[in-house]
Amino acid sequence: MRFTGLVAYLPMQLVKFCKLIILAPILASSSLQGAVLIDQFNNTASGGTVDLLIQTLPSATPTTATFTGTGISGVLGGERRFTIVRTVATGAGDRRITASISTASPYFLQYSSSSGAGGYLELQYGVTTPLNFNMLGNSQFEIDFESYDLPGGQSLVVSLLLNSSAGSGTLVRSLTTDGGILTFEFSDPNYASVNFSDIDSITARFTAPRGADFNVNSITATAVPEPSVGLMSLAGAAFLISRRRRSC
Repeated sequence: MRFTGLVAYLPMQLVKFCKLIILAPILASSSLQGAVLIDQFNNTASGGTVDLLIQTLPSATPTTATFTGTGISGVLGGERRFTIVRTVATGAGDRRITASISTASPYFLQYSSSSGAGGYLELQYGVTTPLNFNMLGNSQFEIDFESYDLPGGQSLVVSLLLNSSAGSGTLVRSLTTDGGILTFEFSDPNYASVNFSDIDSITARFTAPRGADFNVNSITATAVPEPSVGLMSLAGAAFLISRRRRSC
């Protein structure tokens, strides 16, 4: 190859190599297209609002409020059940716990409690009619938090219970920041008895300290690309360039 040809050849190969590097993460993320939306909290027609107000209860006796919405678009199975349980009531002031869905964009689930009230919120999917949903194309659940106020520096404890035709399992995570994503991996030993090809119901429980406020953007099941996908893409790029050089 003449020198002038080499000068023209190298930049062209460099461009091709850069293109392949750029395409590698795109190829690696292609499996993410199979994400399953469990709930994005953008429909309030049937979801409604659960508002629990106990200001004069003299003890810490648990108090429960439940609301089940059906026929909800954008929710897996079309059904969402809210359950609020107040487990702590202190002081003589307000002991309110409220859970609702915002009625304007951006949409999210809102939880708010007074300084004298603590408890948990449950979201259940597939309560009256089993979901019978196949999630083998996914590898984890993600709960995306818009915000969390960390009252007294305390964490928000989140559990995800999966019931299937073969068995059930529960995985617990803690949110220790002011927002972000909690992941619940299908491969975790706590889910060893779960048949992911036939998920019957999903229950997410958010156990909050007194005075906690948090917002949830969405709950999804996603696929995580294998690291080997990206490595194979880069290896392919190197192979093509070396092959081209040998042919010259």
